[in-house]
Amino acid sequence: MDKVRLTDKVCRELPPPTDRPQVPYFDDEVQGFALRVSKNGSRVFILRYASGGRDRLLTLGPYGPAPALSAAAARKRAIEVRLAVKVGRDPLAEREAAKAASKAAAERQQAEAESTLGALMTAYCDELDRKGKVSARLTRGCIKRNIEVPFPDLWSKPANEVSLDDCLNILRRPVDAGKRREAGKTRSYMRAAYAAAMNARQSADAHPALRKLKIGANPARDVMPVEDQSTPKDRALSLAELRAYYARICAMPGPMGAALRLHLLTGGQRQDQLRRATWADYDADQKLLLLLDPKGRRKKPRLHPVPVLPDALAAMKQMSSEGFVWSIKGGKSPVSAKAVSDAVKSVCAAMDAAQELENGTFTAGTIRATVETRLAAAGQSSDVLGHLLSHGLGGVQARHYQHHDFHAEKLAALTKLHEIASNKPADVVRLQRGTNHWTNA
Repeated sequence: MDKVRLTDKVCRELPPPTDRPQVPYFDDEVQGFALRVSKNGSRVFILRYASGGRDRLLTLGPYGPAPALSAAAARKRAIEVRLAVKVGRDPLAEREAAKAASKAAAERQQAEAESTLGALMTAYCDELDRKGKVSARLTRGCIKRNIEVPFPDLWSKPANEVSLDDCLNILRRPVDAGKRREAGKTRSYMRAAYAAAMNARQSADAHPALRKLKIGANPARDVMPVEDQSTPKDRALSLAELRAYYARICAMPGPMGAALRLHLLTGGQRQDQLRRATWADYDADQKLLLLLDPKGRRKKPRLHPVPVLPDALAAMKQMSSEGFVWSIKGGKSPVSAKAVSDAVKSVCAAMDAAQELENGTFTAGTIRATVETRLAAAGQSSDVLGHLLSHGLGGVQARHYQHHDFHAEKLAALTKLHEIASNKPADVVRLQRGTNHWTNA
């Protein structure tokens, strides 16, 4: 094929091939410099040269207005490449090496991004979601509040480089704010995340993101438990205090009073479990509120049916008729821990002012201990209380051999609690023979 002088006018007018995919039009001045025209009309400048005994083909760039190349700009670039070849360089090899280096750097950066503390904690939460753990949402919230937002530098630090001191710095913040329970949860989540990533290296069923981290050590393992985090609460309301408390929450107007009544009359159930409950979880035939208990090492939450007394049902209906059961916003969202805490503090302050407190102030957490203490004093067995409050059920016997539902016993215990708190006999409630539900006599 005859060579041509590649100018802008010529480059525009060179015809595309009709019998093959593409054809090169070589310049008559710069050796190996050509415009490659494709059948579809695209036009690209190329340069052919030899280096190290090999023929090389270097793409200079497309023809066209900036940022593409004009004929003059492409010619200048071709001449520069020719000069580099004359002094022993291989521009194509250099370009390929630069691309490889850039790709390797990008992969390293991506690997670093995927191996950070943030990536570890996120993968751990994803694993909880994958296993259907209902605690996944609360775990994400705690991690975001206590690690991601206040410590962005640590969040971006490689997980294998996080130290014991880094873990302690994370925990000091909630501890200094008086949120020891929050600090204890954060510690547990960090320990569990590192342990899950280490175990993932040996498990084919583990989340791929955890296995990819290649965690070799657990810096949170040696963090001591936050003081008093796991110690049992030694405050329970006396009989007189319980009755005064119940009288005040019965007199409290609005949905907040109903929320406190439902909490007490269902036995002081864990607030997180009550918050998850919706009206879809209420069995109207059996008068049961079906809670989910995810605590412990079980893979699936344990179904925890709680009998609903008439006064408890009235409290539920006062709060909402759809959506979330334990709500002060018409079922649109569950009542927050702060709202419950503030309401109990208000009741406690009123009791204190009326000289109804015998052993000092108390918190919302005291109610659960009070229920167990007062029912134990009334003769309820530890087995019944364990099933009513859903604790101490993780042993082999409970998991594999104990299949009694304890519905009647839990109902009797809650009926007794209502009687104790109200200081009057409760409505008689009986199980219907041959069924698991009951009616008011």
